[in-house]
Amino acid sequence: MLMLDVQVPVSAPVGRWGMTVAVGGEVVFTVRIPIYIIFNPWSPEDPVYIPDDVARNFYTMQDKAVIFHGVEDMILTKTWYYGQVQTFHRTVTLPVIEFLMKIKQMTPAQRSDPIAVVRAMSAAVNTNDENGLVIGLWKEPFIDGIHPFAWSSSPTLLHRYMESGGNGVKYGQCFVFAGLLTARE
Repeated sequence: MLMLDVQVPVSAPVGRWGMTVAVGGEVVFTVRIPIYIIFNPWSPEDPVYIPDDVARNFYTMQDKAVIFHGVEDMILTKTWYYGQVQTFHRTVTLPVIEFLMKIKQMTPAQRSDPIAVVRAMSAAVNTNDENGLVIGLWKEPFIDGIHPFAWSSSPTLLHRYMESGGNGVKYGQCFVFAGLLTARE
């Protein structure tokens, strides 16, 4: 058995990667599952590094949080499930993000920059602006879709998006967009 330690530079573009091992120009092994490179808040060299353990765990290891929605004189709360710690995050969330980065035609240099990635994802989440993930609608009727207040889970929305072949999910509002993009990071 051979152990292989792969060091990925913090400047590597985020996204899906593959890996093959070649010896003397001949491929001897291919990793069968995709490898996802993401920003790493545990690495001091990474631009998204969070030095405080408590803060880092709070922002990255929570599956649920409270989201606020409503209007100025009637603010409501709801629990939002991010699903980032579960296996679902790796099997659905990462492929959706990869798909959205392709839609946004991000270059490798942009995919290495957390600010560029966040800006692209912010634009891609709203179908109204960028042919993306959720169709925004701020007034009734919501007859041919789901009322924005009914959403409470990023995995559910992402799964619906993938099931539809990448067509915008009906319907969302600002708090839904925020829930999708706020993976507690």
